[in-house]
Amino acid sequence: MILGVGSGDVSEKCFTHFGEETDPKRRAGLLDEGLDVLAGLWSGRSFAYEGEHHFVEEVTFLPEPVQRPRIPIWVGGVWPRKGPLRRAARWDGFIPYKPVEDGYRQEDLTPEDVRQILAMVERERADPAAPFDLVVGGDERREDWEEERSVISSLEVAGATWWLEWVAAAPFEEMCRAVVRGPLRAS
Repeated sequence: MILGVGSGDVSEKCFTHFGEETDPKRRAGLLDEGLDVLAGLWSGRSFAYEGEHHFVEEVTFLPEPVQRPRIPIWVGGVWPRKGPLRRAARWDGFIPYKPVEDGYRQEDLTPEDVRQILAMVERERADPAAPFDLVVGGDERREDWEEERSVISSLEVAGATWWLEWVAAAPFEEMCRAVVRGPLRAS
């Protein structure tokens, strides 16, 4: 299992219509503390926490996760913003989104973006040798599958460890076609 997190897009109705916090700095603080709480609870040991946003009385949360040292956490965020990348560097992986005019997409990441991200992660991590996943992907597969394989391979060579193809936001028929088509292997 992998837990994917992010501070969210405050322009979405799920924030504005339900009274969620919309200040980006407060959301970042909530997320950082929330991740600290999760990691503490997942330790299987007695844990207490007192932060600006969250408070946990001493408790032992059982059963502890099977994965060690805990369930991996991948952080999503806008690239090249530094905050999401710094947050991701504290954990196990980064799912960068590169802004384009019609929203956020991953397919625009280049091998140079991948190299820059990984260089920054290496500088930010307490243990630069610890495993770290960089998840890249795209909204739409290219018609030419050999071209698509070439793009994926170039990102892999640059250091990306996962390819994530987005189909969830697509129309239902398009999602079905993507599922039937199956995964595209780089090699």
